[in-house]
Amino acid sequence: MATFENQLDNDTFSTGSVQITPPPQFTPAGRTSGSLYEDFTAGGENINATKAAPYFDPTTWTPSNSTFALAAETGPNLGTNIRMLQSFELDPSSSNTMVTLTNSSTTLTSHADLQSLHPTGVPAGTANLTLDWSKIDKNALGNSFGNMPGYPTTSITSAIVGHYTQSLSQLESQFLDLETIAQDLYTANTPYGSTLDFTTLKDGSGNSFSGITSDGTWLVALRCGTCQNPAPWYLTVLKPVTQPCATTN
Repeated sequence: MATFENQLDNDTFSTGSVQITPPPQFTPAGRTSGSLYEDFTAGGENINATKAAPYFDPTTWTPSNSTFALAAETGPNLGTNIRMLQSFELDPSSSNTMVTLTNSSTTLTSHADLQSLHPTGVPAGTANLTLDWSKIDKNALGNSFGNMPGYPTTSITSAIVGHYTQSLSQLESQFLDLETIAQDLYTANTPYGSTLDFTTLKDGSGNSFSGITSDGTWLVALRCGTCQNPAPWYLTVLKPVTQPCATTN
């Protein structure tokens, strides 16, 4: 379990480690529970005790060499928008047949340091900006950014630009809510290449990004839509300045 947790934290968990591919799943459609042998399917086939037996052998799959987890997620892409996880283990002496997801099934502890970031200076009120990440070697998790000579496409699938009334110190304590607490939030898909054209950014109402202002805090972040860890691969502060680069003070 500890290895599984560490791999989720640093985004090195491989779907190749999943023993049942695709894993059993079902669409609740408003329900709050489901039976493995009545509601779940894998690869379009119903799950039954005979098919499941090899994967529920407690002598083979022990807590020391495996992790079982029930996941609740939203959206059609399996494993990319998990909302909650509940781990469990096989115990031949137990008669329990229920795995329950609760608010405390999985907890997350995070620490964000935004005040140490070197702000990126850009002209105020200018939408014609470009963010180029082709020269970045490591992402925020310390892993390879995926840039290769002649093939700049990375795992970055989208970008966000947020305008906040909070200070950087306040945003540090609300880091997990950056997409919900923004006064203004602009997004753009970036599935190809390694640049963001800020003129493609739009808010939830379809309004185009018109440039940053001098009030509040502005952040830009790059997201990997296929990663297990939702933390941005890159994040920086945008600051309105006349010179090409902002200075720390």
